[in-house]
Amino acid sequence: MATPVWTTTAGKIASIDEEVAYSVQLEANTSDSTAVTYSIISGSLPSGMELTSTGLLTGTPAEVAKRTRYTFIIRATAGTQITDRNFYLDVEGADAPVLTTAATKNPSF
Repeated sequence: MATPVWTTTAGKIASIDEEVAYSVQLEANTSDSTAVTYSIISGSLPSGMELTSTGLLTGTPAEVAKRTRYTFIIRATAGTQITDRNFYLDVEGADAPVLTTAATKNPSF
């Protein structure tokens, strides 16, 4: 069995908006066409998202208070051969900024 070779570029997968459905197919191939399965071995995905064994990263990320980066390592397995790759997703919060001002005293005349 051949070792899986990633065709999906390492690093940033995307910047996605909170509470908006998103999916992307991750891909690694073997020279002998052995089936490849995928799993997360470290880190975490945004709440509301999952990785299928076929490499589909899908779901609707939960609301975040501010832009949040999720880093993770995905393992591509073909038989007994493995290849790992680091990825990350940024989830953008759509919330409007909250402006605060310091309280002022009324001047006395």
